[in-house]
Amino acid sequence: MSFFCDENYFDKVVSSIIIVLVMENLYIIFALLYAVFNAFFDALKKKAVKTSSELSTLVIFTGVSFLCSLIWIPLGVGISSDKIYLFMLKGFLLTINWFVLLRVLIDADVSIVSLTTVVSAVITFAVGIFGFGERATTIQYVGAALIILGAILINLTNKKEKGKVNAKVIILLLISAIIGSVCAIIDKYTTQTLSAFQVQFWFLLFTFAFSCIFFALECVKHKKFLLQKSDFKNYWIYIIGVTLFLGDIFLFLSYTMTGSKMIIITSISKFKVVVSVILGIFLFKEKSVLKKILISLLVFAGVLLISL
Repeated sequence: MSFFCDENYFDKVVSSIIIVLVMENLYIIFALLYAVFNAFFDALKKKAVKTSSELSTLVIFTGVSFLCSLIWIPLGVGISSDKIYLFMLKGFLLTINWFVLLRVLIDADVSIVSLTTVVSAVITFAVGIFGFGERATTIQYVGAALIILGAILINLTNKKEKGKVNAKVIILLLISAIIGSVCAIIDKYTTQTLSAFQVQFWFLLFTFAFSCIFFALECVKHKKFLLQKSDFKNYWIYIIGVTLFLGDIFLFLSYTMTGSKMIIITSISKFKVVVSVILGIFLFKEKSVLKKILISLLVFAGVLLISL
């Protein structure tokens, strides 16, 4: 009887329940951490390219991220050759994607970039229906419509603020969304058989390698070394390199955890659109604050519905 009367008994029970719930849903916490870090990664790139060129920013931050990933080598990062080709493809696509986004961010608002590229969720949804014959519910179609509506509204808001819609920027962002969808499919496939540490090490290796190749080609084209001393003093580049490393390891860990659900991870990871818009407002003093926050919530609601 004294056991049940122990004043610490119920505290211990509650603590045990909380620990169990946290451990069972740890992948959700990791996905949320990815969303936050990735939002900072997206927003702070605009800070970096204010004082450094796109290519210089790219080669340095991918180098920083790759150097961080070297800590996984003692855990074993060896993989089969067929997986290496996939990481080469992802590395090539992401290098192009990040370069495009860095160039776009020179002039475009963070909110425009974030809310337009989230159309990748609709692209993945469409591939599942038309490419793999998956059946979609009415609610999922509503979700897809909300995401598209959000992308249209944010671009109309941008037109109202700046007096025009930059068609080239929209096309580049849609291409970025397509590349993002392909890379997400590669992530889902590779994390089924590889550890989070293997996945991160190899994709960062190839993104850094391709960044160096593109940088070298550009140096040859201009017949001079394009990195400046000021580029190495641009601390924003180092910050985005670290946020990339931290964000992605949380994402890959969430994919590989027992009991994790891809649909839930994908949904929660898109919460970054809300965080990105808030960062854009505070860091870059973007206008139409309330409207952009509401549009980001509309898009995130669409992501949740499309994942049901």
